[in-house]
Amino acid sequence: MSEQKNEEMFVKEVKKALDASVDNLDADLCVRLAEARRSALNSRKAPLFQGMGWFRLAFAGLALIALIWLAGLLFFPDKSTIAAGAAIEDLEIATSGENPDFYRDMNFYFWLSTKKDQALNDSGKMVCLPGRETGKTN
Repeated sequence: MSEQKNEEMFVKEVKKALDASVDNLDADLCVRLAEARRSALNSRKAPLFQGMGWFRLAFAGLALIALIWLAGLLFFPDKSTIAAGAAIEDLEIATSGENPDFYRDMNFYFWLSTKKDQALNDSGKMVCLPGRETGKTN
């Protein structure tokens, strides 16, 4: 503890001595120190603010580019993501053993199956032509 108190007392004495030496400076030296301080502060401000102008301009440009890129992603999505569902269906068609023309007329075959089922359910027999029924022998 005594070493710590001795150190604190030493620091206090050094501060008093330095403060006293500042108070005892002559006027000419004080003026020169003030001018040196002022010129140092002025020389530091000029390049800092000139560089900040270019930095702000560059930052604004990068922000604008990022905004345009983000808008492009939102309004014009990638076509591969849109066609992902269609690509899976195409893969199933390509890997099946059926003739591709079969899939082209898929809606027709669906319509035909509904009409066939409807005709069988209505009369018990399928009607091919008006006035003629299947299943009758001539």
